[in-house]
Amino acid sequence: SPDVTDINAEPAEETPDATVDPYEELSKQADFSILENTVNILLIGVDYSPERDDWRGKHTYHSDVMIVLSINKETGQVSMISLPRDSYAQIPADPDGIYKLNASLNCGGEWPEPAACEEVCRAASWMIGGLPVKYYYAVDMTAVKDLVDKIGGVYFNVDIAFKMAGRKYEAGWQQMDGQAALDYMRVRKDKDIYGNDNSEEGDKARVNRQKNMLVAIFEKIKNSGYLTQIHNIISAFDSNHLVTNVPADMTLGLALYSRTINGSDIKMYSMSGSYIGRVFGDPSGLAFAFTNQSKRREIIWQVYGVDIVKQKDVIKEKFGVTVPSYSDYSLASAKRLGAKMKRYVTLNHAEKLLNKMKAKLDADAKLPPEPSPTATASSGTESNGVSASSAYRKYPSDGREWTLYNKCVEEYNRLDSVGKSADPDVIEDLLASIHSDIKKLGGYLSIKVSDSTWYVIYNSWWGKFNQPYVHDKIKVDPR
Repeated sequence: SPDVTDINAEPAEETPDATVDPYEELSKQADFSILENTVNILLIGVDYSPERDDWRGKHTYHSDVMIVLSINKETGQVSMISLPRDSYAQIPADPDGIYKLNASLNCGGEWPEPAACEEVCRAASWMIGGLPVKYYYAVDMTAVKDLVDKIGGVYFNVDIAFKMAGRKYEAGWQQMDGQAALDYMRVRKDKDIYGNDNSEEGDKARVNRQKNMLVAIFEKIKNSGYLTQIHNIISAFDSNHLVTNVPADMTLGLALYSRTINGSDIKMYSMSGSYIGRVFGDPSGLAFAFTNQSKRREIIWQVYGVDIVKQKDVIKEKFGVTVPSYSDYSLASAKRLGAKMKRYVTLNHAEKLLNKMKAKLDADAKLPPEPSPTATASSGTESNGVSASSAYRKYPSDGREWTLYNKCVEEYNRLDSVGKSADPDVIEDLLASIHSDIKKLGGYLSIKVSDSTWYVIYNSWWGKFNQPYVHDKIKVDPR
């Protein structure tokens, strides 16, 4: 066939097969304004999964993982600050309550309501000197498992052999799917399944495992090209399992910026402290974590370059916030409050028990003293048929029962007179003494006195005792 090409036409310009940079294209859609200043983003892990819906009636869930991700674009510093879930903390929604930090979710609402997550942000801000924590990503167990599966799992060095729900894991490098990664982030043993000591304990070790796993997931997403799909990945999650207040274009901006971050360069911190149980006299021995105030100050200095003790005016000017007072949230302050609460419970219950015991002793005192053996009928029975052992006095006025009763009364009076503001160690010593002696006296008089008599039952306090310093708002779940 004839050639119909116009030979006078200019030849077509040859163009190379240009490869479109997907990151460059995505950057046109991204909003980087979130990075204009140091930004704090709270990573929240909620202890919800479908199988827990009917777990011993558990329908209240907690923010059991709280990590402040701080990004300083100016310096390039990226930090992760773990906030232990058991931290004794003020929850802004109810500053008069006694709370663990992980209860902040419930104080704001119910999972997965945004208001609940926003309250966790406010509580996290309180933990880091009042510095703003505006943004959050909150996920439950289902979301964590699904995310790891979506990216093809992670290759990870497991530091401890452990079991979880019948699944057994060995220590060492291994490929982990979503279920395995979730199990690892949940385990909080301080010994492995073979009894070998692990250098870290319980929740403290779990916090470190969570941070390390999050970094591993981040590295897998970054190095496998999943950053270009971050919007689709997040959009694929049901809003019941992933909640965030970061707009999609800002999430994209964060994802693109993260290309410049090496996981090994992320600085790790933990706002840890001492774990102490039964400070408030609860029956289940719940342990609160009391933040080391010097450590709090040091971490905030390392991450944000401000001193929350000496630079409160600078913080007010730079961030527009007031540094909280932590004096009421020290271990010493908690012990004072706990001793005051336990003292009040003991005085109430001891008064009732001592009245009951006194009534029994008084009734016994009205009986005639037991006659000498020679005056007692050989049958051991009076003429009216009443047993001699029950017809006569059992507790002589100089006997052990009256002696111990009088001692208990003296202890009660001392406990009452020291006042609720006394040294907590003095109160605790008096409590231990009167608890022991009243229980012993109850044994002598056949009046049952159990250890639970002295427990502080928080949910019945307010209306029952009507005391202004008593709290019925312990938002903790021992399960």
